Amino acid sequence: MKKILIATALLLSSQTVIAEWVEYGTTDSFKAYYKDDSIRREKAMVKVWMVYDYNTSQTVVGGEQYISKMIHSQFDCRNEVSRATYLKMTSESFGGGDIIWSNNNNESEFRPIVPGSILWAASRILCSE
Repeated sequence: MKKILIATALLLSSQTVIAEWVEYGTTDSFKAYYKDDSIRREKAMVKVWMVYDYNTSQTVVGGEQYISKMIHSQFDCRNEVSRATYLKMTSESFGGGDIIWSNNNNESEFRPIVPGSILWAASRILCSE
């Protein structure tokens, strides 16, 4: 019985670590996180789920408010460009609550990563691993 309890405790603690969001930057408006267990690498390409959690409610066209923006991003580390393939704005932190707005766009264009930007901070971490 003692072995089962230890195994269960180890499993639960490892899931907490695996499901962790890692803060990588802060602006005046939001904190930025990436989901560590979502990182996928293929040669110079990195795919990852990211979240921007805002300090105050933001408003979309039409007047609805959101507090969190969840983004599936791709980074081309060799060419220092990125793109968002999915975006949703939600009523609660970390992409939770009601979906206020969403867009699934696998055909979006890669754009240069601006030095000093929040995406630049993410690329420095994700492209160096």
